[in-house]
Amino acid sequence: MLLIAAGVAVASVFAGQAVGGRVWAMGVTIGLVSIGAALLVQAAFFAIGSLAGRWLGPQEIVARTSRGGVERTTVAEVVNATPGP
Repeated sequence: MLLIAAGVAVASVFAGQAVGGRVWAMGVTIGLVSIGAALLVQAAFFAIGSLAGRWLGPQEIVARTSRGGVERTTVAEVVNATPGP
């Protein structure tokens, strides 16, 4: 927590310098905000994908064996193979 607090303090100093009109500080501040925004967008898409996966449910998997046969998984096997919450 101390490292996070120190990082936020340094970012605040950069943001304060940016408000003061320093061009380099504006670039650093925009870069830091962009990293945070990219992480939020990635988390949002992950949440949307997770919700879609839960909504659609497990799918039956069909595979060919080495001897030319067809092997199907049941929904119970797929549910038991996925880790729980």
